[in-house]
Amino acid sequence: MSMTDVIFESESLSLELGFLELDPNDHRSTRWSVRLSIKHSTGCFSYLATDVWFDTDVWDEFTTGLSSQEPKILRLVDMSENFRFVIERTATLLKPQFKYLNQSFHKG
Repeated sequence: MSMTDVIFESESLSLELGFLELDPNDHRSTRWSVRLSIKHSTGCFSYLATDVWFDTDVWDEFTTGLSSQEPKILRLVDMSENFRFVIERTATLLKPQFKYLNQSFHKG
């Protein structure tokens, strides 16, 4: 389990995840800050949070997938399932998608 901050950037999307703490009562729970910016044709959508909790297994699978080059779908979903960040990687394209509660944003 690596609790390293993550920065993901593409032409239209920037995602920064900063490690804040490990839950002392549940070592599978980690708290993160999230800063997301999605550029689109008429402006920019921004999201900022400092209390997003991820299960360590979900985190490890996502960060391991980021370092791989093989086609796959990477998912980072918080423990309350309110925050969802998905990257679909094909041989030639990265297609990010973000969902918070019932609001969905994607760049296709």
